[in-house]
Amino acid sequence: MNRQILHSIILISTVLLSFRVIADAPLDDELSQAMQLSPDVAKGQILFKENCSQCHGDDGWGTTDGRFP
Repeated sequence: MNRQILHSIILISTVLLSFRVIADAPLDDELSQAMQLSPDVAKGQILFKENCSQCHGDDGWGTTDGRFP
């Protein structure tokens, strides 16, 4: 393989990997913070009823035709 092509591949891979690490960092931090919280089941039930149940059904099983999982 041409040395210049190999160097280009290494450079591009390094840059893409750097973006991947940077992109994952805030999500990991947000997830860690969320895992420290205590759940509020009553609030979750209200939010589900108001926002999710119209498509996913009252029990969250979705539709029988598969349009909503």
